[in-house]
Amino acid sequence: MKKILIIGAGFAGMSALSKLCAYKKDLDITLIEQSKKASFLPLLPDVLGRGLDSVYLSVDLESLSRNMNFKFIRAKTEK
Repeated sequence: MKKILIIGAGFAGMSALSKLCAYKKDLDITLIEQSKKASFLPLLPDVLGRGLDSVYLSVDLESLSRNMNFKFIRAKTEK
C-alpha cells in the first residue's frame, strides 16, 4: 500500500485528492488542512449573479473524508 500526503485543500490539493480517490488502487491518502472546510470561490460570481445556491461554495472536509475514504487531519503546517 502506497502512502500519499496532501498538504492543503486549495485547488491543487483538492484536484489531486479527487483524482487519487478515483484511482482504484491500494492508496493510503491523508489530507492536512488548517480549516475544516474547503472553498471553491470560482463559483462566487454564479452565486451572486445567477442565483446558484451558496452551498456549492464550500465542502466539509470531515464528511468528505468519510465519503471518499481518505484521512483528514486538521492542523496548521509550517515551512
